[in-house]
Amino acid sequence: MKNKALIIALLLIAAGLLTGCKVWEGAGKFFKAVAEAAEPEYYWTRQKITEDATWSADIGDTKTWLEENRAKPVETLLPSDVARAIPKDHTHGLDSLKEIHPSAFVRYTVMKSENGEWNREVFYALNEGEEIALEVQGPGTIMVISMCSLSRDEPLDNVRKYIYARGDETGTDHAEPAYCYRRNDILFEHAESESASTPHVSVIRVPEGKHTYTFRYRYSDGGDILLKFFEAVYP
Repeated sequence: MKNKALIIALLLIAAGLLTGCKVWEGAGKFFKAVAEAAEPEYYWTRQKITEDATWSADIGDTKTWLEENRAKPVETLLPSDVARAIPKDHTHGLDSLKEIHPSAFVRYTVMKSENGEWNREVFYALNEGEEIALEVQGPGTIMVISMCSLSRDEPLDNVRKYIYARGDETGTDHAEPAYCYRRNDILFEHAESESASTPHVSVIRVPEGKHTYTFRYRYSDGGDILLKFFEAVYP
């Protein structure tokens, strides 16, 4: 691969000497593409999980966190039912999403499903007395995917409700209510007696500058409230 890239680069340089700046511009884009393709992949570890975690399974045993640290097209990053839940006024012009991770949290949970879009997906968990902190740089748009855990005995047609609060450095709290149903195709690796709800998507418009958002549990008809965070990329 390296030899092939070198040969192509030399051909572009030679062409640049003959035809001028347009080919040089193409060469620059080529080198950038090669550099991006060579960016090292990284592991996301459990280092920030506190000792308050209610279970101790190693995340390496439940999901291999080998992913590129760059934005990805919506359809390749989100399960299709989550993509459909994005508010319509935020889908126009949406180019891609980049998953972002909280700076502080207490627990996470791992999905178990025969649905490949959901199997081994990791969500951050909230219950009474717990918080999740998310540090972001504005301006920008953050999408929060939320679900809740429900008993597998819960009828599939029962409408359930949960509420989490989002606070910022000004001390303002915003309540985010969501209504959902139990899904029968998503369980949890640490508690197969529970299943996940249908997803809800909320949007945060981040103003200029660095901001810290704090997410807290308010209420749930079921158990934990589960959150996952993405930065929306618009061209």
